[in-house]
Amino acid sequence: MLEDCEHCTVENCHLRYPTYARRISDPEQEPWTDKTLVSGAQNAVRRCSLAYSPTSGLLMTGPHNVAEDNLLRDVSWYGSLRDVPLRLNAPGDESAGAGGLVRHNTVHSFGNAGLCFNGRDCVVEYNHVYNGGLFCEDVSLIYTQLPTCAGSVIRYNWAHGCRTYSGKGLGIRGDDQTRRLTVHHNVVWDCGMNGIIVKGDFNQVCNNTVLDVGTKEKPGNYIAMHTKPEPKKPWRKQYPLLERQNAHTVIVNNAALTITADNRGTPFPEGDNVPCNYQGIDLGLVDPANRDFRPRADSPLVDAGREVAGVTAGFEGSAPDVGAYEHGAAPWKPGITWTPESE
Repeated sequence: MLEDCEHCTVENCHLRYPTYARRISDPEQEPWTDKTLVSGAQNAVRRCSLAYSPTSGLLMTGPHNVAEDNLLRDVSWYGSLRDVPLRLNAPGDESAGAGGLVRHNTVHSFGNAGLCFNGRDCVVEYNHVYNGGLFCEDVSLIYTQLPTCAGSVIRYNWAHGCRTYSGKGLGIRGDDQTRRLTVHHNVVWDCGMNGIIVKGDFNQVCNNTVLDVGTKEKPGNYIAMHTKPEPKKPWRKQYPLLERQNAHTVIVNNAALTITADNRGTPFPEGDNVPCNYQGIDLGLVDPANRDFRPRADSPLVDAGREVAGVTAGFEGSAPDVGAYEHGAAPWKPGITWTPESE
């Protein structure tokens, strides 16, 4: 545990059984609950691994911290949403964020949500998050919420394998009252209920590829962008509520079977803010079973997109492709850049 530190770096450390829990604790009554914590400003944790923790994995809190190239696995055994494998809290005020970077981490085999962050102007990129929600229900692999996430970007991630015991489970989630969140160039698959869900307004959801949500008999919501009024929930910090969600959100260049306005499968209303998405079963990908999500030359995704500032720069061909990968471009790969030793 590093508390109130600045400009500290932890590298190449491998933690096994770093925490213990004799019972599910109440943080208000037991604030001393064991955790792997780095707090303060401008700290970094790189090329580390953590495994076999019944409670949380790595918690970083404070402005401008970095979690990069780490492996977090087999944690959060009792499924409390308070304890997750990787959490970044980057507090800031309403006008200026503290930021934070979560890059090239691999997070897998955990009881609840996988990678959670909160704070303005955070970047979550090139992470591989999978096999989660093993002891929970209403749970997602990558999670944020509230207006405090404004300016943050979730990009170039793989998120897959979240099916709870009753058929729920989500991939990427911008939860209640999300504002100005950008979600682009992610691949999400094998989830029980929602692939990508973003609530709130003034968001961007662009160039994502979503596969295999729900079942063949009862497909889930591949991309869910809620439009109903925001509900008042007394247990969270109160912000002004919207009468209609995602009225100003841009949803463009996505490849998914469905784009819905709720969890009941209602199609999202057509409009100028929903152009150039491909909704169909056959996306014409090279080899998705072996994780080659690039479109083939004959794919309906090729050159079928629209340019989006800050999102589609460097595309091949006459226009951006729809989905997370460009035909003819070198494929990007998420997750750690090193090979773990076998145990």
